[in-house]
Amino acid sequence: MRTQFDVGALKAVPTLASAIAAGDPATLATLLEVRRGLVRAILDGAVSPDDVAAMPETAALAQAGITRFPSDPADRALAAEACGRFAEPSGLLAAALLVPPVDLPSVPDLGPLSGPLREVLATLLLTAPALFSRLGEGELYAERLETIVEAIHRVVVGRPEDPERMALGMVFAQRSNLLMAYFSTRNLRRMLRLRGEIVETMLVTARRRPAFAFGERRPGKVRVGLLIHALPPFTETYLAVSQFEARSSDIHLTIYTVEAAPGPIEDLARAKADAFVRLDPDLNEQIRHIRADDLDAIVVHSNVSAIVNPVAILSACRLARVQIVSSATPTSSGFAVADAYLSGVENEPGTDPQGDYVEHLHRMPGYVNYYAFQHDHSQATLAPTRAALGLPEDAPVFFSGANFFKLGPEVTALWARLLATVPDAQLLIMPFAPSWSANYHSRPFFDRIAAQFEAVGVGRERWKAAQPVPSRADLHRIAALADVYIDAHPFSGACSLIDPLTVGLPVVTLAGTRFRGHVGAAMLSGAGLGDFVARDEDEYLAKAAALARDTVARRMATERVRAAMRPTLPYFDVATAGRKFADAAISLVEARVGRMARLRASSTDQLVGTIARLAAELAGTPLLRGLTDTEILHLFVLPYLRDACPAGHAIDVGACVGEMSIELLEAGWTADLFEPDPACAPAMARIAGHFGARARHHAALVGETSGEGALFRSDIGLSGRAPSAFGATADIVRVPSVRLDEFAARQGIERVDWLKVDCEGYDFDALESHDFTRLPPRLALVEYTTAHARQSEARTHAVIDAMRARGYAALVFSYEDAGNFARRNWDHWCIGLTAGTLTRCAAGHSQGNILFYRADDAEFLARAAMTLADILPGAAREGVLGF
Repeated sequence: MRTQFDVGALKAVPTLASAIAAGDPATLATLLEVRRGLVRAILDGAVSPDDVAAMPETAALAQAGITRFPSDPADRALAAEACGRFAEPSGLLAAALLVPPVDLPSVPDLGPLSGPLREVLATLLLTAPALFSRLGEGELYAERLETIVEAIHRVVVGRPEDPERMALGMVFAQRSNLLMAYFSTRNLRRMLRLRGEIVETMLVTARRRPAFAFGERRPGKVRVGLLIHALPPFTETYLAVSQFEARSSDIHLTIYTVEAAPGPIEDLARAKADAFVRLDPDLNEQIRHIRADDLDAIVVHSNVSAIVNPVAILSACRLARVQIVSSATPTSSGFAVADAYLSGVENEPGTDPQGDYVEHLHRMPGYVNYYAFQHDHSQATLAPTRAALGLPEDAPVFFSGANFFKLGPEVTALWARLLATVPDAQLLIMPFAPSWSANYHSRPFFDRIAAQFEAVGVGRERWKAAQPVPSRADLHRIAALADVYIDAHPFSGACSLIDPLTVGLPVVTLAGTRFRGHVGAAMLSGAGLGDFVARDEDEYLAKAAALARDTVARRMATERVRAAMRPTLPYFDVATAGRKFADAAISLVEARVGRMARLRASSTDQLVGTIARLAAELAGTPLLRGLTDTEILHLFVLPYLRDACPAGHAIDVGACVGEMSIELLEAGWTADLFEPDPACAPAMARIAGHFGARARHHAALVGETSGEGALFRSDIGLSGRAPSAFGATADIVRVPSVRLDEFAARQGIERVDWLKVDCEGYDFDALESHDFTRLPPRLALVEYTTAHARQSEARTHAVIDAMRARGYAALVFSYEDAGNFARRNWDHWCIGLTAGTLTRCAAGHSQGNILFYRADDAEFLARAAMTLADILPGAAREGVLGF
C-alpha cells in the first residue's frame, strides 16, 4: 500500500531550515519528522524522486544540512532500506536525505540523472559534517569528498555537451566547502585540481577569460600585487601585514582588496603600499583592472581552497605574469594559473613535498609563519583565576586554544591517554573562537570527549571548556594560568601557538606529514625549540607528561621559551618577513624571464616540439578547451602584434561586428574591414565613426573574382557566398565582390600585418586571393569546417601545404560543438591544438581555426609556447618545458 504523504508539509521546510542554526530542539524535531515522511513516501513510490528533487523545498531541506543531525531507530531502519535500493533513483535520494555522505554505500554517477535530482544530490553530498564523531572518520571523509568532487567533475568538466552541467557547477560553487578535509593526513592535491577544473570550466563557459597573455614586462622595479579579501583584524590579515609593513624598496607594491574594512590595518596598508586599490564589485571589472596594472607578480593572500569565494574566483584567472599562492591557503589552490606556492624550508616535511601541490613549490629559507600581531592593541578586560575556571590551584594544567574543528577524535583520544598517564592533571580547552564559526555543535562534541575520557578512566571533573574571551590579551591571561600547551593534529596550530609562547608556556606539538600538519613544528624548530616537537603520538605523550610531572623541567622549559621569544617574538619579525616576501617574488619573476630567454634561444623546430608537448599535456583541460577564435586573438595574436608592430595594418574578411579588429584599432592600427551583410552595417558605421579614416568598411564579398556576387543571408546569421550548412536562407542579395590582391594594389596598401578570414565556407578562396609575396602578413587566421563543400580535408591540407610553400607554418585549433549550430547552439570547445594536422569531432568532420605564422618566426613560437605554459599547472610546467 502506498504511503500517503502530504506534500504541503514541505512548504514549512524553508522556514524550519532557517531556524535550525538557532538550535531549537522542537524545530529540529519537526524538520526531522517531515524528512521521515518524505523519505517513506519516496521509498513507497508515492512521489517520484524527480518530482521531489524539483521542489524548492527539497533544496532547502538539503541546504539545511539535514544529514548532520542524529537520527532515531526508525530513521536508521529507513536508511538501511534505502541503502539496499541505492541503485534506484528512489533509494538513492532517500539514502542521501538520511545518511551522511561518508556513510553512503558509494558515490553515485550523477551523469544519467535528471538535472534537479543531480543538483539536490550534489547539495546533500557536499554537506560537510559539523564534526567528526569517531576515530578515522576524518580520513574517510577526505577520501569520500574527493570521490564526490570527482563525480561532479565528470559532469561539469567531462560532459561539455550537457546543457544542464553548468547548473550543477553552480551548486558546487555555492555549496562546496572543503574545510573539513584539512583535518586529515590525506594528500589533497588531486581533489583540489578537480575542484580547480570545475571553477575554470565555469569561468570559460561564462566567457570570463581566465587565461591571459601579457606583453613584454616593463623595465624597472618588479611590480608586485598583493590580493586579499579585506583587512580586518583577523589572522590572515596579520600574516599579510608581516609581509608588507617593512616593504622592500626593490619592489613596487600594489595592495588590492575586494571589500572595505576601515580601520588601522587598512590605514597601514595605504601608507606602506605604493598603491592601494579597492576593487569594483563586478568580477569582469576586477579582472580588467588588475590586468591593466601590468603586474610582474601577484600574491593571493586569502584562503582560496576551502570555499569558492570571490578571491578564489579571481585567483583562478591569470592576473599577473607570475601568480603566487600564500600560506593563507594551507593547501594547494588547485588552479592552473597558480604558478607557485609560497612556503618555507622548515614547513615542508617528507621526501616529496612538491607532491602536495599543483603549483611549483617555492620554499623560502626558514619558515613562512610571520604574523604582525604587534598591531593588535586590544586590552585585557578580564582577570581570570584558576578557581573561577574550576581548576585546582596545585594541579598541572594542560591548555589548548585550538579551534573546535581541529579537535578531532584522534586528538581528544590522545589527550584522554595523556590525562590517564598524569592522574592529577587537568585539561582546559577554548575551542569556540567566533572567527571560525558562529554556530558550533557543542553538545555532540562534549559527548564524544566525555565518552573517550571515561573509556580510560578520566572523569568529567578533569577537563573544562572555556568560552571565547573578548580579546587576545584576555586569552593570554587564561593561557598564563596553565602549565603546558598541547597542540592539535593533523592540522596543527600557528596563531594558536603564538599565544602560549607569548606568555612563556612550553608547547608540545606533533610533527606532521604535510604543510598544514607541520606548521607548529616549523615554528618551534625555527625558534630553536625543536625538542618540543614529537615524532609520533607516544613521544608526544612522553614529552607532555614529563613537563606536567616535573616542575623543575617545566620551569627550565618556560625560561627557554621566554629567552627564545626575547626581545620580541621571532614570528613578529616583519623586516625578515618583508625581505623573504620580496626575494621570493623577485626570484619567481626572474625564473619566468629565464624560461622565456631559454625559449627564445630554441630553434623553430624545437619550439614546435615544445608546443606539441604542451598541447598534449593540456588536452581536455578547461583552459585549452577555451581556445576559441576570440581567445586565440587575445592570447596568441594581440600581445605579439602589439609588441612586434605597434602601428600595423589589418585586413579583416568577414568582420561581422568588428570584434576581431577593434582592439588593434584601439592600439593605433589601421584596418580594412570587409563585411557585406547589411545587418552588420550599423556596427561597421559605429566603428568607422569612432576610428575615422583608420577603419574602412567595405560592404563586399572577398573571393576568387572581382565584380559582383550573391550573398546568401542565413536566418541564424551565418551568411556567405552559398547557402549555410547550418541554417535556412532568409534572402539573397547582390553585393560587390573583390580579390584581396587587386584590392590592395588599387588602394595602394603597402603593408599587411594581420589577416583574418571568416566567410562561411569560402575562407580558402579569400585567403588565396591575397598576394603573400608582396604583402606577407605576420599572422593570418582562417576559419574552416570540412562540413562545407569547398573545405574538404583534402583541400584543407592542400591549403596548408600551399601556405608552407609561401613560407608559412600552421597551428590548427580544432573544435567540437555542443550539438549543432543549426540549433543556434554556439557552444564549442577546442579538442586539439596541432602543428598543421586536423582533429575530427564526434560527427566525423573537422572544424576550427588555422593560425598561419611565418615559419622562421621564432619569437612568435616562443611567445605561443609561453602562453600555453602559463595555462599548465606550475608543478607540471618544468617537466614539459625541460627547464
